[in-house]
Amino acid sequence: MRFLLISIIIITCTAAYLWYTSSSPQVEPKQHIGQHSSKELTTNKNWTIFRNNQALTGRVAADFPPRLIPQWTYQCKGDIQSSPIIAENIIFIGCENENLYALDLFTGQNVWQFESDDMISAPPLYLSANIIFGSESGSLYSLEAKSGKTNWVQRFDSKISGGVNYNTINYKNYLYFGSYDNKLYCINEDDGAIYWSYETENYLNGTPAISNGLVSIGGCDQFMRAIDAISGVEKHAVELGSYIAGSAAIENSIAYIG
Repeated sequence: MRFLLISIIIITCTAAYLWYTSSSPQVEPKQHIGQHSSKELTTNKNWTIFRNNQALTGRVAADFPPRLIPQWTYQCKGDIQSSPIIAENIIFIGCENENLYALDLFTGQNVWQFESDDMISAPPLYLSANIIFGSESGSLYSLEAKSGKTNWVQRFDSKISGGVNYNTINYKNYLYFGSYDNKLYCINEDDGAIYWSYETENYLNGTPAISNGLVSIGGCDQFMRAIDAISGVEKHAVELGSYIAGSAAIENSIAYIG
């Protein structure tokens, strides 16, 4: 039997823009994965980030079964806007009842849950055996994936609706996310300290995409921007004529955004 995580994205009025960049070295961080269950997935066992990779393409190599059959359900007692991720045979997902849930991939049983300070609409990120996510009050959390124990919490000025992405520079991980305080942030993975921030003219709702050393994000100020991942300096900006609430996907140096 095949178990698949399926992401369906419908885009209307799609625009594509080509960022001309020179590639910078990208080093993948080492992921600690626990023991596999006796039940094995037929494809990649992990979906550790929104849309499955840093470029947010949502691509996965898998054969679709002729018929999709629900395996289990879990009642979170609240609306769910967050997208799930998978790591260590656990599904992690946020809920508007302020809880982040860790559920067994194969049974749906609650492994642990963590109560935050507000609704969670942002998809979480799994990185270095930790779960990182933001809340509607502007708090960013880092939790141990196995236990839900808090590593650190950082407070920002407004809500975080999009997911967190990451980039590895000189073997050190940095985290990237947008906020309703109009800023794109780059912070340290270890403690959440701000490395740099870039201020736009309006809210940032989506998850930033990262490719070739650039952080690409659209904002409610109608601009699609590409920011240098190391320095935080703007490299490209295109005005699209309407606010941008979604997240770009990057493929072959082309950014697709709806």
